[in-house]
Amino acid sequence: MRLLCGLCTWNCKETAQEVTLSKTQVSLYVGEKVALEANAPVDWMSDDAFYASVSAEGEVLAQHVDTTTIVAQGVDGGRATCTVAVKPRYETFAEPCVEAFGRSVETLKAVETQQLIREEEQAVIYAGAAPVVEVRYQLGAPGGAVTSAIVTLDVAVQEEMQAFFGERYDSYDASPAEGMAYEMHAVPVVLWFGNEATSEDGKHFVVQYTASTEMNF
Repeated sequence: MRLLCGLCTWNCKETAQEVTLSKTQVSLYVGEKVALEANAPVDWMSDDAFYASVSAEGEVLAQHVDTTTIVAQGVDGGRATCTVAVKPRYETFAEPCVEAFGRSVETLKAVETQQLIREEEQAVIYAGAAPVVEVRYQLGAPGGAVTSAIVTLDVAVQEEMQAFFGERYDSYDASPAEGMAYEMHAVPVVLWFGNEATSEDGKHFVVQYTASTEMNF
């Protein structure tokens, strides 16, 4: 009888309590919050707090556009998760194919869906969907790898750009008189846009995306 009790005690210690959450998936706009509740004491953590953070009490804050997972870890080993999809309020324009940076022109052509306008010795130029006028991909050398992209846009969306990029990236340099610079989180690319029109007719401005190793702002 004493042996059976000992076995029962050992098994109880080895069995983790199942953890369940009040929500297993949520969709939030940047800046919104939601409170998660667990059925047992847990430690809260985020797979990537850049996209969504979580407090010690289970309050989730949407930080930047993308998807991440909130984890509730039980004190005795149980575990539950909640998928957080962070939505943008601004869908101003389709950004260039930064995944082609550091790769060949052939790779760029395979991923870029816009119409190819022309090719130059060290550039490949595509048409853009409004408000984009064109996207100019620069090459590090003739026939070499893609190093940057210069996007020409309608000046009508210029004021909206700070909100658009702020939902997606962290600013690391701000010069109100000249423009803003942002750093991407998942890829080694930075971007910059100015506060003034860059075309002679005042109708267009540019946003420049550059691989971190090629920065020349």
